[in-house]
Amino acid sequence: MNILGNSFLILSLTFAIIAVIVILVAIHPKNRLRIVNTPRKSEQVIITSPEESNKCDFSGSDVWPYYRRSHVMSSPEQVLYFRLVEALPDCIIFSQVQLSRLLGVGKGSDFIFWFNKINRMSVDFVICDKSSQIISIIELDDKTHDLEDRKIADLKKNKAISDAGIKLIRWYVGSLPSVADIGMLFNSSKYI
Repeated sequence: MNILGNSFLILSLTFAIIAVIVILVAIHPKNRLRIVNTPRKSEQVIITSPEESNKCDFSGSDVWPYYRRSHVMSSPEQVLYFRLVEALPDCIIFSQVQLSRLLGVGKGSDFIFWFNKINRMSVDFVICDKSSQIISIIELDDKTHDLEDRKIADLKKNKAISDAGIKLIRWYVGSLPSVADIGMLFNSSKYI
């Protein structure tokens, strides 16, 4: 056999061995996922149970100390959210978004330094057009924003958002705008 024939044989055996390994890994009981068919047979949903999650020990503890919070948004945030949805039917409204998902760090800048300035900051609402381009950010302030440390955090957030060229609107929970007021504000060229 020539060198080309030997190379082909070795390559074929390698692929066969890899295929066998992949099949063995896939059929091993530890690697099986429970798959549930949805009404449309072409789609599938993977459901995990607490029992399945507890098979992996990441911390030395059987149960992690998390619980499900009762609400993602406060009551005033929920009121404003539904007003935004009604007033801006051609927009996508996102709530509780991390600032790091909205802002990037320019090339040539120290990424870690600038990322850490906005890390762990979030905004209450992001208004986007149908292509998910950001139109504006909305913050809903309550009395906690009168505290000195919150004032400093708000100033940092304002600066980051402004320097990124995004319009920021702040409303106080005690004076939420009506659906009509929101519509008029966003129909003006100032925020679009």
